[in-house]
Amino acid sequence: MPPGDPRANASAALDHLQGAALELIAAARSVLDAAEEVVQDPDALRHATGALTSIVDAAAKIGRSAAGAATGHGGAARASSDDNPIERIRVD
Repeated sequence: MPPGDPRANASAALDHLQGAALELIAAARSVLDAAEEVVQDPDALRHATGALTSIVDAAAKIGRSAAGAATGHGGAARASSDDNPIERIRVD
């Protein structure tokens, strides 16, 4: 079949869809395995959640600190009106 043959293109597309479906099934199995482990050991989830919360808190603190250093006054510049929820970030 020539490269531009619609049957070849359809066959290639079907092969890719089949591969993607198998990957999706494998991913779903992994999620179900993880869910099963959490159900069997909820303390593991609490531990993982606590660690993730600590990481997110640390990243947020670093981000706020960097924003304060960049603007020179502890955060991004606010619009002139206190009622305006838009936060303006100056780029020099």
